[in-house]
Amino acid sequence: MEMENQPLFRPELKEMIREVLSAGVWTKRSELVRQVCRLIEKRGIPASQSSVTVAVKKCLRDMKDAGEVQGGLDGGTFAHYRIAPDFGAAVAPAPPAGDNGQLPADHAPPAVPQKPEAAPRSVEVERVVGQGRQTVYCYFYEADRVHSKTKGLTCWPCKVGLATRDAAGRLREQGAITSRSAPAVWALEIRTDDDASLERAIHRVLKYASRQTTGGGAEWFLTTPQMVEAIYLALESIRCWPE
Repeated sequence: MEMENQPLFRPELKEMIREVLSAGVWTKRSELVRQVCRLIEKRGIPASQSSVTVAVKKCLRDMKDAGEVQGGLDGGTFAHYRIAPDFGAAVAPAPPAGDNGQLPADHAPPAVPQKPEAAPRSVEVERVVGQGRQTVYCYFYEADRVHSKTKGLTCWPCKVGLATRDAAGRLREQGAITSRSAPAVWALEIRTDDDASLERAIHRVLKYASRQTTGGGAEWFLTTPQMVEAIYLALESIRCWPE
């Protein structure tokens, strides 16, 4: 099944590759494909791993030609890729990778300098709960909340998603800060060490309650940050239930 025949097109796939490689470390292509498959599965798009592998190879070739990624056959980095420092700055050849697809710790590449970007509008989260290195977030637009209240409703469209890195940076990537006249309200961050499972569980509870929006994305629900937090606390109480 070719990826070109799926609802996921090459620009979206490249964005997923950027997300996986965002840490700036050399990553084995098979590991890159595995993580991209995970992101595709979250979007509910049917695709076999073989078709994803073919599509990822094509995207990596395009991104290498554009100077955005390094790897492949460059400098002994066969089948390993990373985001190019400053889009093409010279780097030392990478040594052979370990079994887990990452470079050995004693040969870890230096931190990748980030290209300067325009200062974004300030993003401050209203509430943070939980503990962990990953994040499930909830944000909304104030105009949607006001519109719902004028209709006598107590819930409004909110997005519930996950961020594999800096959550505020994820908000900027999605255009939530600059795509409207007023920025999104970054209402809730739930810290966890298993963002994919937690996000999936919260989504399923909201879908069970028939709260997924009509015509919106798969991560938009008629809810509130308080409801999302309540679902998280209920799930956490079950997870920690005494045996």
